[in-house]
Amino acid sequence: MYPHPHHPGRLRSLTRLAGHYYERYEISQDPRDIELSIEKSSDVERRTTGDDQVRPDALLILAKAQYVYYNQSPQQRTLEPIIGCSSEAASLYPSDSPFRAETLMVLSVALYDRYRVPPGSNYSQPPHDDLDDAISNSTMAVGLFPLGHPSLPGSRIKLSTFLFARYHRRKNLSDLQQSVHHARLGSVDLTPDKRPESLIYLGHLLTHLSHDSRTLMELSKCNKEALDLLSPGDGRRVGAIQNLVTASHRMYVTLSSTAHLDEAIDYNRQLLQLLPCGSGPRYFQLRLHRTLLEYRSNEKQLDVDLVEMANIAREIGVADPQSHYGPYYSAQPLTPPPPTSDTPPAGSSAARPFEYHPPQHWSPRPYHYDDSAVSVAGTTYSSNNSAETGGYGSLGSDYSLVAHTVNLSFIEPGVDHVFPPI
Repeated sequence: MYPHPHHPGRLRSLTRLAGHYYERYEISQDPRDIELSIEKSSDVERRTTGDDQVRPDALLILAKAQYVYYNQSPQQRTLEPIIGCSSEAASLYPSDSPFRAETLMVLSVALYDRYRVPPGSNYSQPPHDDLDDAISNSTMAVGLFPLGHPSLPGSRIKLSTFLFARYHRRKNLSDLQQSVHHARLGSVDLTPDKRPESLIYLGHLLTHLSHDSRTLMELSKCNKEALDLLSPGDGRRVGAIQNLVTASHRMYVTLSSTAHLDEAIDYNRQLLQLLPCGSGPRYFQLRLHRTLLEYRSNEKQLDVDLVEMANIAREIGVADPQSHYGPYYSAQPLTPPPPTSDTPPAGSSAARPFEYHPPQHWSPRPYHYDDSAVSVAGTTYSSNNSAETGGYGSLGSDYSLVAHTVNLSFIEPGVDHVFPPI
């Protein structure tokens, strides 16, 4: 129908076809659809110049398809084509174009991913200004999306992630405050299936703010809401419960409220039931649990707490009683007390179970979370660059337990993207 390869009608048809292949991929997850989308949009990109109206649309679709292609094998591919296409498309779209915001978000995510690439992959050391550029571009995008736009909530969460990463690197409190602000706004408008993880993520951010009662109450509220939204067998409950342990523990430290201490212990018991024996996260929580029980034993003696301390000692090992960490930090195997005249030998039917006896004149020290590394059910919040939000890929993801790292898996690639009416 269009004999000339540069005919505007032919170019529009190819661009539309590239968009349809991309949309079909989102349903079928067939890699062939992405290859075809790249093939058709690349054809338009080669045959057009900046004066052709269809060029920015083709570049946007090409950048999105290339991002999917990159994530299929990030070790063998680079982000440069995505950054190049999205950057050019953003410069070609008019400032009032509804598609400029989406283009800026694609560019921001690619820049952020390049910032997180460890040295020696397919790049030399990533440029340090990639993170700043990702924040500035995504800030512009959030400002361009109209209220109610389906991509706005996810874009706010991504911007929050970028700001949180910069806060970890530079410790600028305003970055953390802005990260919390955008996470709050983004979580409100997310669809119900994505809202629980956004609330867990918001809860993680709040653990880095001041420990005033107002912040802690918000931390507790958003994670209780996340638990209400998640089914009992959902693995994401781990992150919400861990945040609730943090909130209740800090409320106890701040307000000296025994009720909050009891709440922290109850939540931590729930968390321990979800963590596999022998895992690092379980070891971390066992240490905290022992500290919480010691706090409570200073105020009231409960037999169940003594039994629980004995079980923790068995699982972790007995330490030197003189250690300021207490008798549960040692790597030494558990050695039961030697038999006495009234204690039957171990192995006899009359042998009594091992009992925990806290060292005299020992009181637990306040337990401090390593906030540079704590995770949330599939997500890991960490302060090192490679894990600042790593896990699922960025145009879509970032959330793990006991390492606090940000995985936004609840924002998937291409979700809510609207193609231009070509």
